[in-house]
Amino acid sequence: MVKKSLLAGVFLLCGCAWHEKPGTLSYPAHAWAVHVGGEVDIMYNIEPDGSTSDVHMLREQPTGFFAHYAIHDIQKWKYPPNHPKKHIVLRIQYVLPQVKYSSGAKPITSY
Repeated sequence: MVKKSLLAGVFLLCGCAWHEKPGTLSYPAHAWAVHVGGEVDIMYNIEPDGSTSDVHMLREQPTGFFAHYAIHDIQKWKYPPNHPKKHIVLRIQYVLPQVKYSSGAKPITSY
């Protein structure tokens, strides 16, 4: 069963470090160039070591612009250790010039 709760935030566009804070997302350059916005629903797990796993797309609108980049960014996220969670559902809204998301899990904010 997937828990649903709401979390919204605005995030700056990211650089390319290997491990990023959760919430760090990039806007795909090709979508930016043609002024396309959209949203993606992603599901993933947080492992005991704080890494993410089993990151996959549930839905993308419009197709072909955002899912690959969202998955790639979330795979780099690093949460604090010892707080594993399964089946987190994340809706990412790409709106020029910002990115917003809502999540199936309450954020872990002890950084």
